[in-house]
Amino acid sequence: MSGTIRQIYSKQLGIGVDYGTSNSVAAVFDGQNVHLVQLESHSAVMPSATYIDRDFQIVTGQAAIDCYIESNTGRTVELSAEVLGREEPLQDKLEIMDSPKKRKLKNFMASRLSIVDKKVVSFAA
Repeated sequence: MSGTIRQIYSKQLGIGVDYGTSNSVAAVFDGQNVHLVQLESHSAVMPSATYIDRDFQIVTGQAAIDCYIESNTGRTVELSAEVLGREEPLQDKLEIMDSPKKRKLKNFMASRLSIVDKKVVSFAA
């Protein structure tokens, strides 16, 4: 093996990818320096987004965000509120308590919750 080939094989090479929640970046280590990979047309940082259209065409990065906005602009979105529990008077909850520790807790809670009309929201298990 020639000296040049042996030198190439002995170099430590590497790649690194940070696929983040919001943005992603990639880099290559050539044995001496780290070089960022240009993932977007004007930046090494790419938004972590993927868009697949109805024809199963895949777009990534900022282009994915742009395609999503363009294809969903003007769509009707219907929102509806849902109640996740029931409202009960605090007194009903406090009546169940009977031990000394519970009485102490009852007094503490009653004094703290008086500003919210002594109502508590409970959730069914």
